[in-house]
Amino acid sequence: MAVEIPENYRGISFSAWLDIFLEYALCLVRYDRHQEAYEICEAAKDAIVFYHSREDMFLIHVCWCGMSLSLSLDPRYDANDRSLRSLGE
Repeated sequence: MAVEIPENYRGISFSAWLDIFLEYALCLVRYDRHQEAYEICEAAKDAIVFYHSREDMFLIHVCWCGMSLSLSLDPRYDANDRSLRSLGE
């Protein structure tokens, strides 16, 4: 039996959901709510609908890197930088 993979949730495509999540995470960083922003990205990274898409994972890691760069002192940047490079291989 083949399992049908949904393309949207509540009438919104998963790519639009990802955009919403990442924009929200970036807004949280602007208001110094860094931990919450990282949690949003972590949740998106762990979501199965995004996990199997190289493009979605790339966008999540780019958002993470952008947040880290804006903080300039977050040690998670190094790990995300390595993750970005591995996605390009």
